[in-house]
Amino acid sequence: MFMEMLIGVILMTILIVVLTPALWSSRLSLTEKQKEWERQSQGKRPRSGT
Repeated sequence: MFMEMLIGVILMTILIVVLTPALWSSRLSLTEKQKEWERQSQGKRPRSGT
């Protein structure tokens, strides 16, 4: 009983340690891409009236 709980806790800890940096890096890269797209769209705005 105790061993199963210990193994479960260790596995969950490993999953959290492995997945959390990957989630943060993907979120950061998404925000960087969004900023880049905003910069590109600001530079290439179509002129009104033409």
